[in-house]
Amino acid sequence: MNGATQKVKRILAELLGYFLDNEVLDIHLRLTPDGGGHLIEVSGSALHAPADFDTFRRALTDGVQPEMESYYLELLDMGSGRDNHYLLGAMVDRADVEYTAGVLRVSVYIKD
Repeated sequence: MNGATQKVKRILAELLGYFLDNEVLDIHLRLTPDGGGHLIEVSGSALHAPADFDTFRRALTDGVQPEMESYYLELLDMGSGRDNHYLLGAMVDRADVEYTAGVLRVSVYIKD
């Protein structure tokens, strides 16, 4: 398994974990490779926005830090149980996070 695939798998696991931890139901996932990276789109129904929604959104949209990518991936793999949102946000190149009309949507783009 190459490094890009490992990174996509880890980010998917974190996003799905966030949705499940926040009781988001009827989860839809789309993974689209485009030759230079991967677009991950996750959405699902939620009765209310997650309590930490603003923190989560800010963390994912802060931007990538490529010089630290392998370090962040290692920290995520350790499964520390602490808030990994900023680690996740540092590994994505672009993110859009929204909660509207009872639907939580997260789209992230990861360059290979």
